[in-house]
Amino acid sequence: MKSLWSRHWFLILLAANLFLGLFAPPELHPVADNIVLRNVILFCVLWITGLSLSADAIWQAIKRPKYALLGVAVNAGFLPVIAWGLARLLPDQLALGLIITSIAPCTVASAAVFTRKGGGNDAVAVMVTIITNLGCFLTIPFWLSWTSQSVTVASSQLLHPASLAAKLVLMVVLPMILGQATRRLKFVDVWTTRNKERLSVVAQCGILSMVLIGAIRCGIYLRTIPMSEIIGPFMLMIGLALLLHLVALAAGYWLSGLAGFEFPNRVAVTIAGSQKTLAVGLQLALMVGGGMAVLPMVSYHVIQLAVDSVVADRFASRGGGKTKS
Repeated sequence: MKSLWSRHWFLILLAANLFLGLFAPPELHPVADNIVLRNVILFCVLWITGLSLSADAIWQAIKRPKYALLGVAVNAGFLPVIAWGLARLLPDQLALGLIITSIAPCTVASAAVFTRKGGGNDAVAVMVTIITNLGCFLTIPFWLSWTSQSVTVASSQLLHPASLAAKLVLMVVLPMILGQATRRLKFVDVWTTRNKERLSVVAQCGILSMVLIGAIRCGIYLRTIPMSEIIGPFMLMIGLALLLHLVALAAGYWLSGLAGFEFPNRVAVTIAGSQKTLAVGLQLALMVGGGMAVLPMVSYHVIQLAVDSVVADRFASRGGGKTKS
């Protein structure tokens, strides 16, 4: 039991938070509408993300950018187009949620961990994370304005590209830059290196609190419609989220092979190209979507953790589990 908790505590608490949020009492409903609280949590999570990034890993990837750029192309270019086509099969809020999932940037933690586990070049995965996160104030407004024309959103004001870009700079880009700038201080760098795992746990707890907020919003909405009307679309949404992730993995693996990349870099492109960050995706879903828009993001996150764990093991058995640059 202890081993199960140590390996899967995040997924266990993720499921618990979803359950608690969906069936939250009315006293907790105001928490779901507290925009300041959401913004503070996201800022802290992304500040920790920036703080955790290694300058050495960044420099290694910068020296050979073609690997990271292909991962970025899959993550921020290919996936939104595929999701746009799949989303047409879903009701409006779930469709918007799937689109938001596809345009969210890459996640630093699991992308680097699974890449390293699979014997890949984790410096490339880190670089894909940095580029997609720092560039999301450009890519998200573009894709959202283009792909969401066929679905209904909560607020057209938030979808204005300039307004959304400004919000993303403040919420995503700024805290990551501040986190990396903070690490330039020698004593901070030493402390961060020693406490990297603890910082990761703190960031994950922040994400769990955002899941709870999103689940409360979703639960409020679900109470307004008959359950029989949502079971079918919900199951379809899970299937489409799984399909979207598998297509992303296949595209990254095939394209990197076509480009003649070495095995470690091919692993990095495959995994980082398919991974999406829960923190930014949830915040975006809460900003522009309704109560149900958070479910595709959460579903995709669970799917990527489960599927990529298996994929990384397969890569490791094939490549001997040795990371190369």
